[in-house]
Amino acid sequence: MRFLHTIRSQLVLVLVVALGLAAGGGITLFQLHSDASRRAQSTIGAVKFALADLETAAFNADPRSGGSPAYARATIASETTFIARNVRELIAAGSPPGQLLRVEPAVRAAGPTIQQIFEIGAYRGGYGGAEHLVINREQRQLQTSVQSTLGLLTQAEQIYSQRAATASTEAVVGSLATVLLLLSIFAVFYRRATVARTTAERLSGENLRLLEASRDEAVTDPLTGLGNRRAFKRYLEEIPRSVNADDELMVAMFDLDGFKQYNDTFGHGAGDALLTRFAQRLSDTAGSATAYRMGGDEFCVLAQVSITEGEQLVHSLVGALSDAGEGWQVGCSWGVSWMPSEATGASDALRVADERMYAQKASRTTVSLQTTAALVQVLIEQDFALSTHISRVARLARATAERLGLPEHEVTRVGLAAQLHDIGKTAIPESILAKPSSLDDDEWAFMRRHTLIGERIIAAAPSLAHTASLVRSSHERFDGAGYPDGLGGADIPFGSRIISLCDAYDAMIAPRPYRYPMNIPDALNELRACAGSQFDPDVVDAFVTLALEEETTATEAAPSSSPTD
Repeated sequence: MRFLHTIRSQLVLVLVVALGLAAGGGITLFQLHSDASRRAQSTIGAVKFALADLETAAFNADPRSGGSPAYARATIASETTFIARNVRELIAAGSPPGQLLRVEPAVRAAGPTIQQIFEIGAYRGGYGGAEHLVINREQRQLQTSVQSTLGLLTQAEQIYSQRAATASTEAVVGSLATVLLLLSIFAVFYRRATVARTTAERLSGENLRLLEASRDEAVTDPLTGLGNRRAFKRYLEEIPRSVNADDELMVAMFDLDGFKQYNDTFGHGAGDALLTRFAQRLSDTAGSATAYRMGGDEFCVLAQVSITEGEQLVHSLVGALSDAGEGWQVGCSWGVSWMPSEATGASDALRVADERMYAQKASRTTVSLQTTAALVQVLIEQDFALSTHISRVARLARATAERLGLPEHEVTRVGLAAQLHDIGKTAIPESILAKPSSLDDDEWAFMRRHTLIGERIIAAAPSLAHTASLVRSSHERFDGAGYPDGLGGADIPFGSRIISLCDAYDAMIAPRPYRYPMNIPDALNELRACAGSQFDPDVVDAFVTLALEEETTATEAAPSSSPTD
């Protein structure tokens, strides 16, 4: 009989574990689908920027109006290649929206029109010459084609957005099912522990002391010293049920945001140290409340307080579980439930708190992208010409960060900061931004404030706060002669050094009201000349290599029948 009981218990355990693994695999799959859809949305956004660059590039070929045929040709080839490559990658990823299949043919069909506009500007007297009727016709045709293609991309983007939302919802539902499954597992082992406790009561005094010592270890998290999930559940089951409405039991769940990135960047030793530090701060802040580590990067606090006091306590606990440093930021999502007003038992309280915590976490996944898009749109509304500059600097910064071997999350951080590096200019008067001549000393002093303003704007958005320091230091110089803090060398955040160079390069090769643009070889020579003074030499080397490769690719992709300069 005992043998059959043992076999039955083991089979139940194996079944529960198998279901748990299956649920975890399903959740992971849903999350992968959601992440893939969001990456597709981001890629389509980049393709839209490239399409806008492609539309305007051909009109920069007239040297009589400050354009450069060589730069226009290189831009046309580069953006055409960029669009085709990214659209093909999205299609190759599987299950592409039907609209994507029509994008590359549409861009290819617009090629002759773009070439016609380019040749009129570069070799047939310019856009104000005798062929103005032709250029007007071609411009209308190009605008129609671009708008049609943008419509296709927007429809595909909406489809990916719906897929991401659906996958996120399925992941949340799966997470809740997994939590309930884990509670079932806990119930099985809790019952077995109860049976063991009954048996232990019949043991001799010494054996009983040994058993009690083992039990204490079983309810304590070995890393942080806090109570573990078992201790939490035991306390929650044993508390009195008669708690009045003015002094309820608050069940607050916390899950760290950004901890995986921190762990991957600095190693598991640093991650364990951060968890220990957070646990100590949580315990100190909780006071008479009780803190638990539920496992991984999840914590819980139980407190018998009024609802008003509980809300204030949660605000303090969120601060205790938040920290940031150079290149990293860790915060938390949280959910709270109350007994007995919202839940009559431990399972209900845990379920409600978990649901609210995961709902908050899920709502934050696209916040940084949405906030970035909104801030960039503010810049574009102020000056549409900045859209081209922003997209080019962001693309160059991401490519340079990848060339330098930065991890994926840091490449993303640099790309976001590059998109937002000019956001502080929204507070600079138009008379200074659009001045056709050089700025005087007072105007320069005012202009130099834009990085500090940008830092304050970005820091106000929690999902983008980790990029604020990069924006602040984006105009520092390697020799310490930059602004606003006069940092030099390794004291300048590495991402800021990348953004500074890409920003300067784009400024050199783009036309300005007061000067003609530099050609690419001269601009690269200028970067080399400023290595060690204005720019980080390592960043210069990586960028120049990247730029030369892009120029070679653009030259090879240019039509062979086009005349040379």
